[in-house]
Amino acid sequence: MPFMPDSFFDILSPKGFPARWECGVGWKQEPWWGWLHICSDICIAIAYFAIPIILIALSRSKRDLPFPKTIFLFASFILACGTTHLMDAIIFYWPAYRLAGVLKLITAAVSTATVFSLFYVMPKALLLRGPKEAALEIERQTEELRVLTRQLTDQIEARRIVAEELRESREMLQLAMAAGDIGSFSWNLRTDKVILDPAEMKLTGLQSRVGTIDSETFFACIDFEYRERVRANVQNALDGSGTYDVRFPFIRPDQTRVWLSGKGCVLRGSDGTPQTLIGINQDVTSQVKKEEMLSETANEARSASEQKSRFIALVSHEIRTPLAAMLGSIDSLLLGQTDADTRESLRIVRSQGELLQVLVNDVLDLSKIEAGKLEFHAGPTVIANVFADVCSLMEPLAHEKGLQIRLIVESNLPELIQCDGYRLKQVFINLLGNAIKYTEHGSITIVVKLAIKQEVEADLVVEVRDTGCGIPRDKLQIVFQEYEQASSENAGTGLGLAICKRLVEMMGGTISVRSEVGLGSAFAVHIPLGLLADYHLVPMDQITKSLARSEPTQVPIEKYPLRVLAAEDTRAIQFVLRRMIGQLVDFVEIVSNGQEAVERVMEAQASDTPFDLVLMDIQMPKLNGIEATRQMRREGFKAPIVALTAGVMESERDACMTAGCTFLLAKPIDLHEVRRILADVARVSKA
Repeated sequence: MPFMPDSFFDILSPKGFPARWECGVGWKQEPWWGWLHICSDICIAIAYFAIPIILIALSRSKRDLPFPKTIFLFASFILACGTTHLMDAIIFYWPAYRLAGVLKLITAAVSTATVFSLFYVMPKALLLRGPKEAALEIERQTEELRVLTRQLTDQIEARRIVAEELRESREMLQLAMAAGDIGSFSWNLRTDKVILDPAEMKLTGLQSRVGTIDSETFFACIDFEYRERVRANVQNALDGSGTYDVRFPFIRPDQTRVWLSGKGCVLRGSDGTPQTLIGINQDVTSQVKKEEMLSETANEARSASEQKSRFIALVSHEIRTPLAAMLGSIDSLLLGQTDADTRESLRIVRSQGELLQVLVNDVLDLSKIEAGKLEFHAGPTVIANVFADVCSLMEPLAHEKGLQIRLIVESNLPELIQCDGYRLKQVFINLLGNAIKYTEHGSITIVVKLAIKQEVEADLVVEVRDTGCGIPRDKLQIVFQEYEQASSENAGTGLGLAICKRLVEMMGGTISVRSEVGLGSAFAVHIPLGLLADYHLVPMDQITKSLARSEPTQVPIEKYPLRVLAAEDTRAIQFVLRRMIGQLVDFVEIVSNGQEAVERVMEAQASDTPFDLVLMDIQMPKLNGIEATRQMRREGFKAPIVALTAGVMESERDACMTAGCTFLLAKPIDLHEVRRILADVARVSKA
């Protein structure tokens, strides 16, 4: 029956097992093998007992050793192994095999736990550096420390240099602030205390033993009219909606008045609330006085400019009135004139009158440009019509000098462009007039083409070439300046090219010139048109045909079944109107002032023979044209009223339309425009 232990002490019992000396005859025949086992096991046990003691002592003295639990398990494992070896030596005399088995079981458990612990710490143990690696790491870190030390030394030196430069800059700033009468301040918004530097105390006269005042002391010295403005500026800076930048008069304690210019910024806390307002104040009293003087000078200059504009407008009106009579008389003669020589003479006289009108317009336009009041009215403009009108106007002048005007179209052109056609014609009339003036023999050539940029945008390019005397190289830079001429041999104002340059630049274009003395000059105008895809291009031959003009030998006269009243105080223009309008309508009546015009219109309406059209001069005695128009409209007169005016001011023209005028006809009166208006009125009357 097997032996079953009943208690722990039974495990120590050797019952049933012989001592190892008794196991077989070999131990007694060769006892030295037994002693070899016993001595070896005892030595191993002693060593295994010493090793864990050393490990535990090392672990306790070096508490920063890695993996302390693994070291403890390893010490336990070695101690268990030593116990099993000691037990093997004891079994030779005391066969406690049961106890030996239990010890080996404990050794096996501790060994297994140690193995698992080693598997767990192995990846971390592999990361541990050996002595060589540690030495290399120490050397590397030492080198890094040397580099950092050098960098720190360099930074210390750089900071020393910066500190020195900062000190110099501070001293220079103080010198600059002293030279500029500038003082600084710091306003603590939490304590409402303002710290003034010595320059600020000297500037404001607010002397303080400690250089600190409250804000109300400062505000109380600001001129009463500006005080709230300064407070509002400060509040805007504190709210973040603006900066502290204000100029105000300051009354010093000694009652002297100075102007200060204050600038500053707000320092805010981590939560965004304003903490401090720092800034400077500068004495700008002398600057303010200079500005006041300049303002007075500017007002005087502005007043002089306005007087000049009024004078030019008045002179223009006075020139346009006789000019209107002259051109109107010529137009009335041309209506029924059949003799070719007489018509040619009249046409030459009229062209000279139109050139005089251009000259008057140039003076007026330059005045408007200088005043910034020149307006552009962009609209659809037929290019062919622009050059046809220019050539028609300038051909008589060229013919007088035996010159020929040629027009060459070198590429397809847009049929319509968006621009101010009147201003565009004005540019080329001035260029042609200039070319004719300085050309004695040969011809004037106008070259028109379209320049394509990057295959998507286009420029209208026009060159006006002449075979005249040319311009010296040293004069090329001044020909576009006001009142400058390349030659003093020809009379003129020197305004034409200057106005051309201004007008072209206002259209977004450029104008240039090239010239050789004795060979002639060429003025090139570039007008940007924008995207090429926005235009319908017309073939060159079609444009050339549209530019061809034939002068009729006799202008057919068409009469319109209209009753017309003309109010005009100038006898010469009355004569022109009677002859011009009388040949075109069934009935025309002339009165000398606005009051007579109102009375005749009302009488005609009462007698059931109303007028179909009223031509109303604006500047007349007794009752001017604007008041007469208003009175007629109030009395119920519905027919068209055409304002006749030599005035050129936009305000005057706007007043005419506001008063109730239907059309505006500028003096000198254009016969073609008169016919157009009569035709429109006749067409509406029939309808």
